[in-house]
Amino acid sequence: MRIDRALIFHRSTSPGSGAVDKGGLEPSFFKEYPQAPRVELPRETLDGAEKLSAVITRRRSVREFSPDPLSLNEISDLLYFTIGVTAVTDAYGIENFPLRAAPSAGALAPIELYPIFFNPPEGLKMGMYHYNALKHVLEFLIEGDLSEPLVDACLGQEFLARAPMAILFTAVYPRSRWKYGIRAYRYIHLDAGFAGENLYLAATSMGLGTVAIGAFDDEKLSALFGFDEEELPMLLMPVGKRLS
Repeated sequence: MRIDRALIFHRSTSPGSGAVDKGGLEPSFFKEYPQAPRVELPRETLDGAEKLSAVITRRRSVREFSPDPLSLNEISDLLYFTIGVTAVTDAYGIENFPLRAAPSAGALAPIELYPIFFNPPEGLKMGMYHYNALKHVLEFLIEGDLSEPLVDACLGQEFLARAPMAILFTAVYPRSRWKYGIRAYRYIHLDAGFAGENLYLAATSMGLGTVAIGAFDDEKLSALFGFDEEELPMLLMPVGKRLS
């Protein structure tokens, strides 16, 4: 009988298996690149939101995109409605602790977004940024055309580079493990799924298309963008105007 190691690990994260042991020191709850050049994003969201039932009904995965760049307003809305700060509360000894657009276990929000531009709008450069959700700004990290190494890391899925941009989702694992121990491994995947669906619905409501890509070489992605072993690539979603 073949032993499924994934199933064994999944069961090892069940309560009673030591899964809820605390995972060390309390981590930083937010990620910033203070030395990176920053681009302010518009604070006003776009008008003309559709009824939610219509958006859910129309939502489909899209793999054919116009290469035309998105506007800065569209980019701002996509990021804000995916994991943006929508309210504050007092939690973990922090006043005005931010709550996000996507639900998250313990409100710890381990998911980070890295927009990657193949055809950026005016005012942005080609390359990779980090979305600082706390300040609603883009932090510029890597300049240049990343389409070829990104397609390679995603097992040759060339369609993703035909979109004007893609958004990489990562999980800062210690941010959840601090509270939930090894069971945090379950929660970060749920959190990534919640945030990914937010992006699907936001894009659909704006007349844009996207698709969730989970097939990639983790080590190549991490090496390409310089992530340490505690920040895990979770999802990649190209976004652009639909061709059909």
